[in-house]
Amino acid sequence: MFTRAQNAMFVVAGLLCAVASPGAYARDVRVLRFTFDVPDSWYVEGQGGSRLFATGGKGKDSLPWVIAEACEGESQCKQFRLPDPPNEFASMGCTGSQVQHFTWPTSVAERRWICGSAQVSDVAVASGISIFEVPSSILFIAYSAGDSGPSVPEFLKRLASTMRIVSP
Repeated sequence: MFTRAQNAMFVVAGLLCAVASPGAYARDVRVLRFTFDVPDSWYVEGQGGSRLFATGGKGKDSLPWVIAEACEGESQCKQFRLPDPPNEFASMGCTGSQVQHFTWPTSVAERRWICGSAQVSDVAVASGISIFEVPSSILFIAYSAGDSGPSVPEFLKRLASTMRIVSP
């Protein structure tokens, strides 16, 4: 599990990085029971475990990037600390993010928050957080992009539309 400080560190690290463009969508990635697509050309680390990092940038610390963390089972998910998106975004200077609720045909429930653009080192950076839930499993996704990556709404919608749940 990422602590609140680690989540903030990922957000800050991503916001301070250069912008790069992604490739076409085609690559399946898996975080515990959750499988979804990211652009085929992206670098992916942590495939199959409880944490995943992926970037479409030229380096591991370049925008756009996504981090994911999941829990599985009642006892593990009880200890799983979810971020508080409005407070996380407020610390970055973004106010007014609203939660959106979705239930996908795969019976996955999603809560999504989108932060507009924040200026970081002369780069406009947008971020979004989605929390996906199925019985006894939770997936947390954080995505950040500059002006040449997929937009936050576009990326999170695409990710959600490709979400599949596999047997534990």
